[in-house]
Amino acid sequence: MASALLRSGENMSEIRCRTHTRRKRRKGTALSLLAIPAGVAVWLILWKFGFIASIVGFGVVWVAVQLYVRGAGGAISRLGAFIILGIVVVTLLLSFLSGMVYDAASEIGEASGLSTWEAFTHDQFWSVFWDAFPDALPTYRSDFLIAAAFGALGAFSMLRAVFQHAAQPVQPAGAQDSAE
Repeated sequence: MASALLRSGENMSEIRCRTHTRRKRRKGTALSLLAIPAGVAVWLILWKFGFIASIVGFGVVWVAVQLYVRGAGGAISRLGAFIILGIVVVTLLLSFLSGMVYDAASEIGEASGLSTWEAFTHDQFWSVFWDAFPDALPTYRSDFLIAAAFGALGAFSMLRAVFQHAAQPVQPAGAQDSAE
């Protein structure tokens, strides 16, 4: 396999550099995935008090970027920007779903005399939740649209900056600006 790569015009240092870049990208991705549970937790706290806040979208992007840069050890590539976008979308979707789960646990708890946590940990909770899910979706349509709008509003400016930064060519270390 190495000989096939070398025949294509690459030398071993180029192969090592590409492998090192992939490894750093994987590390940045793995670390930035920690933004998902953090974002869901913050969303649930706000949801519990009746808020749908754009700050969660902004916070998820900010945390994901910080963790990605720390893990990757430097600038965010275009692929890294798409990875962060994916993390934000997944976080916001999981957050909204977790809000629905919280509402269901609260309602089941109230109806059965259990606390929200007791209802959530009850052995039949998930079967009841998924049975009621299709009927509950239409009642959450406006909440979902508001949440999507606020999530996009909170994340947009930060994501735009990430993509603009990723589109800029990376200058080698020690390279000087030609305008000087």
